[in-house]
Amino acid sequence: LLDLISFMGQSISYRGDLNFRENFLQTAERRDSVYRMANMLGYNPNRNQAASGMLKIVSLNTTEDIIDSNGNNLSNRTVNWNDPTDNNWLEKYTAIINSVLSNNQRVGKPASSFRIGNTRHDLYEFKTTPNQVPLLNFNSTVDNISMAFNIYNVGLSSTAGVYEKSPRPGDTFGFLYKNDTEGNRSPNTGFFVGFKQGNINNLDFTIGERIPNRLVSLNVDNINNTDTWLFEINNAGAYLDQWTEVDQLRDSNVIYNNVAQDNRKIFSVYSRANDQVDYVFGDGVFSEIPVGIFRAVTRTGNGLSYTITPNEMQNVNVDLPYITKSGKTERLRLTLSLQSTISNASTRESLSQIKLKAPQNFYSQNRMVNGEDYNTVPYIKYGDILKIKSVNRTSSGISRFLELKDVTGKYSSTNIFCEDGYIYKEEDNLNSKFNWTTAADVQSFIS
Repeated sequence: LLDLISFMGQSISYRGDLNFRENFLQTAERRDSVYRMANMLGYNPNRNQAASGMLKIVSLNTTEDIIDSNGNNLSNRTVNWNDPTDNNWLEKYTAIINSVLSNNQRVGKPASSFRIGNTRHDLYEFKTTPNQVPLLNFNSTVDNISMAFNIYNVGLSSTAGVYEKSPRPGDTFGFLYKNDTEGNRSPNTGFFVGFKQGNINNLDFTIGERIPNRLVSLNVDNINNTDTWLFEINNAGAYLDQWTEVDQLRDSNVIYNNVAQDNRKIFSVYSRANDQVDYVFGDGVFSEIPVGIFRAVTRTGNGLSYTITPNEMQNVNVDLPYITKSGKTERLRLTLSLQSTISNASTRESLSQIKLKAPQNFYSQNRMVNGEDYNTVPYIKYGDILKIKSVNRTSSGISRFLELKDVTGKYSSTNIFCEDGYIYKEEDNLNSKFNWTTAADVQSFIS
């Protein structure tokens, strides 16, 4: 009996100790426990980052009857970008692009245009068929692994740069024309589409009762860190309103969200184990309580870290149905090739990384004020940053006339004013004598 009691006491103590350890961030081992304590500190762990980049449209082929200036029908004829064997390739290429664009656009008349660095970016839009989701799919082999990819709907703005629009059915299909001023032979000049690794998943759910702070769990593995959307739909499946994902839902923190202040249809996304997520809604004070039928749209990646080289993604063919100016449905075939190496894929954060970043995030309070904040916040926000070093060159509130942080003017301009000052120069010739025997003695003295 004593042996049995001792065994039971030791077993209960052991398991009690295991459970007790899960209550502290530094000793917890279960991923769910670490995620919950990180969320308590205001830190949302980074999920996997999908590989993304731009593919150049190297050739076009359309089923539409398009006549060029020489009277040739371009239907079912492949036109290559910068074709050295065809002097009229640019005219043919432009004619096909113009036939696919929305009614108010032509090559040279984009929907929007911005200069990013030294490269001009022009946004154009294909006119897709009704109710078509502006996404194209293809597969490619990377590191001897077959991977699924999406060609997404490109957006362009002065604040976000090049980004992915939400996959809403019926929207136009955006793509870019880039010009780096180095001619049509340059790999960075031409028409480009955006791509990301992964598959799009739709999950419908119904909310019939107004409950504050409602949480909806999406039990889908490997949802990536950036691509989550939420749409309100009707009984027929038609899309109504799109809800906006934000960082904060409650209290005064909502004013720091990058959304309009009158937009109350907002939600947050919290990470869970295996890169599953929870959609978290507001309390009705600073954000609306959802009621109705909803569709959560997410992109799931393979959760791996890898590099895509240009030779692994060449001559990819995808077909795009579109509506012609006369209202007919035709097919455009795009041949795509990668021009530069893509290395932005990363895995989900490890437990040790979460344990390190969560206290740092709590300290920074999601703002950058002092030098330490600038060293920690970017490292916390982006999971693919391995190390960062920020140099404090100037600070608000410090007069450059009282304490010069950078007298060279390399990082900040400096102006110095004074009275009764003068500049002078002293000239003095320095002489030194020495004795030498060999040329080596002379060389040694000069050195």
